[in-house]
Amino acid sequence: MDEDSDSDMDWGAESDSSSSLSDVEGDLEQLTAAYFLKKAPGDKSEKSRKRERVQRVKRRDADDEEDESWSEVKGRVGGVVTVLFDKDVEINVENVAKKMVEIVAARGKRGTDRREQISLLNELLDLSYRHSLGAAIAIKILLGLVSAVFDYNPNLADCMKADVWSKCIRYLNVLLDVLMEHPEVQVGADVAEDEENLEESTERPLLVRGCALSLVEKMSEEFTKILQNADAHSTEYVDRLKDEPKVVKIVERLQEYLEMKKSSPQLLCRVYLKRIELLYYKFDYKDDKEDAEDRAEDIIDQLAKYIYSQDATDRIRTRAILAHIYHHAVHDRWYEARDLMLMSHLQDNIQFSDIPTEILYNRTLVQLGLCAFRHGNIKEAHNALLDIQSSGKAKVFLAQGLAMQRQSERDAKQEKVERQRQMPFHLHINLDVLNVFT
Repeated sequence: MDEDSDSDMDWGAESDSSSSLSDVEGDLEQLTAAYFLKKAPGDKSEKSRKRERVQRVKRRDADDEEDESWSEVKGRVGGVVTVLFDKDVEINVENVAKKMVEIVAARGKRGTDRREQISLLNELLDLSYRHSLGAAIAIKILLGLVSAVFDYNPNLADCMKADVWSKCIRYLNVLLDVLMEHPEVQVGADVAEDEENLEESTERPLLVRGCALSLVEKMSEEFTKILQNADAHSTEYVDRLKDEPKVVKIVERLQEYLEMKKSSPQLLCRVYLKRIELLYYKFDYKDDKEDAEDRAEDIIDQLAKYIYSQDATDRIRTRAILAHIYHHAVHDRWYEARDLMLMSHLQDNIQFSDIPTEILYNRTLVQLGLCAFRHGNIKEAHNALLDIQSSGKAKVFLAQGLAMQRQSERDAKQEKVERQRQMPFHLHINLDVLNVFT
């Protein structure tokens, strides 16, 4: 009896196991490709759902009735529409100035899109023109726009790219156009922020805080940096050098504007020095013609004499004297160059000057020695060239190359600073000529 019951239990267990196996086989039949997918083929992805939500919001906004007397002012940045002003904000000088302060306040902060800043300021400038808000607010925006272009490159050691450089030149020309057309607007770095007046409707004079001269000086430095980073033996260097007339033209226009405004002697000395530095090393083929107009000798002589009498700093006067001597020596005016060097007594205190001024002194001394040699004054030429040539580091003293050092002795930071002081290739003095005196 017990054996029969045990056999019946075994048969029941077998039937249970067979049913479980059949269930597993049924489940295996359902394990199709769709089973192993993360989502069923009919399910929508997160991106598609977000896209549908955005489209629903847009359709809802389009269906809403809007007030026809107001509209949102938008700017397009990188394909994304950015709202500058809400639809209920009036476009006036005060609101545009506040928006500009808001945009400029983001400069230097982490995560700030520099390209977006330039685009927003450009759109803000167009907006001020469309609503005829006046020249003062346009000048204020242009000053911030040029500064934003200079800040576009996060690494100060690197030079501007070609497209950014062209924008810088264009914006500076537009700024000078507005300044020349509206001399009634007073622009200066000494204007306090609470004293600014950008609205033409008031009886107060139009005052804008800023300095166009500082921006032009920065532009000249960037141009030098561009030439330093270009390959001197390539067509790229020649193409970049073709922009020099544009730089000279901007400096000349700024000089004309400051003279028209009767600016302070210190500002005039700075712009005169910048004009001299772009001119002193060039050979003027009109030098022999005394009746010729715009001779470089007459221009440099006039600008330098103003600096001698009006400059309150030693650096500007020293650099003007050295450039004046250099220009005399290049044109073989030996006695004028020698007398100016002796009267200046620069050789007594040049060691207290900054390094760029010392480099200019070395370059002037070499040109003075070569001028003396061309005049047959061998002793004077020897005295002028002895210190630089006997050291064996002529290219280092003239900022035309780095000193040869072992890799272990080379300081990366110091090397970076020295590279920034190097003269562009078109300003180099031929070292093979100096080797004659060794």
